[in-house]
Amino acid sequence: MCSAVIDACGKRGDIGMAEKLLQEMQQDAKLQPDVFTYTVLMDAYGKAGELKKMWNLFGDVKKTKRQLQSVVPYSVVIKACMKNGAVDDGTYTSFIFTFF
Repeated sequence: MCSAVIDACGKRGDIGMAEKLLQEMQQDAKLQPDVFTYTVLMDAYGKAGELKKMWNLFGDVKKTKRQLQSVVPYSVVIKACMKNGAVDDGTYTSFIFTFF
């Protein structure tokens, strides 16, 4: 449920509300977001052009979840980089080589 609301905020471009919902989910409701929830937020960041936030979240998730069990988070990152013209960025290139 929380992931769907965060996704709706991201699609509206309301990143602030999406971040607030994630924080409330963790602190007030004592719920632990899963990789899907984080992927939804990464997608929202990518659509809003907030690549630095997207990269930071991706790195945090990768560290804490040890391994991402799905290709979806990786696809979200690649799509966001392409959309925002960041494919020539050194971070993107090292990401691709790390993934493959």
